[in-house]
Amino acid sequence: FKQKTAYEIRLSLVGSEMCIRDSPSEVARFFAEDAIQEELPGPFNPQGASRDVAGIRLAREQTLAGFSSEQHDLRGAIGSGAKVAMEVHRTYVAGANHPSLAEGERQETRSAVFLKFRGGLIVRQRSYDCFVRTGGIS
Repeated sequence: FKQKTAYEIRLSLVGSEMCIRDSPSEVARFFAEDAIQEELPGPFNPQGASRDVAGIRLAREQTLAGFSSEQHDLRGAIGSGAKVAMEVHRTYVAGANHPSLAEGERQETRSAVFLKFRGGLIVRQRSYDCFVRTGGIS
């Protein structure tokens, strides 16, 4: 077993592996049991959030329930040791069950994501998200 660097791991996280329609369990496998995900306050989550792995799974369930599709585009990344910083552009299309967007409405998010790894798993994720409601129906 060759342990991957944080930079190598982020390729699978934002590439084809951890994104498009992955189940909560598939996403959770990238996180250590004691991992914490912090989401800073934004329009859809005004108080922000601090989640353990169970909370990460629940948030993923909510995303899958509310959006009919999603696309992730890695715009840049830099890593050193056990840390990676990424710029990610995400595009979502609201599904019939989204609580605040019309079905087919697009939502774009530009995010700065900071990951810290231990033993090849994420132990800390901080996300700073900027939401851009495009208003277009896909």
